[in-house]
Amino acid sequence: MITREDSLFCLGRSVMARFSLLLLFAAVLGSLLFVYGCGRKGDPKPPEAFAPSAVGFYTARGQVDSVILSWQAPKITASGDVLENLEFFSIKRAIHDSQKMRRFKDIGEVGVAGLASSGERQAGSASPAASQAAITYSFADRDIVPGSVYDYRVVPVNSRGVEGQSAATLRVTFLGESSIVERLE
Repeated sequence: MITREDSLFCLGRSVMARFSLLLLFAAVLGSLLFVYGCGRKGDPKPPEAFAPSAVGFYTARGQVDSVILSWQAPKITASGDVLENLEFFSIKRAIHDSQKMRRFKDIGEVGVAGLASSGERQAGSASPAASQAAITYSFADRDIVPGSVYDYRVVPVNSRGVEGQSAATLRVTFLGESSIVERLE
């Protein structure tokens, strides 16, 4: 005959077995989530690693009333990964003065789709032109004075606002269509 104590003992063993099985399942599930939870392996990267690399085919030329900057978008990030979140290009200019240090100021932005966004000034205009497999972007700086010397940089910016590497500085002595362009490294 099974006594009440035997029945409670069996019930207790059954509850303990279920609890142990549940605990084992939770431990296995927790371990799997810990190992594969975020889907990424390796150390986290700082935001600068996702910054765009410098623009390519960066040139400048003088027109009658403006300086035209042209470039192609970078394809990789600073860490060498494929660039997927390029947002716009920041156009920076410094007026060259041999007596003072150069201070670059933002003079405009060019969106990835080629639409100009307003910067401190709206002195430039932007437009993309199809160039085989890549898009060539351009910016026209019209807020210039003949005989002055300007230094330009084009800096790509990702969707998180992280600025990428600056291309080489281009120094333009503005003389209209006869402007002198130097590449500074």
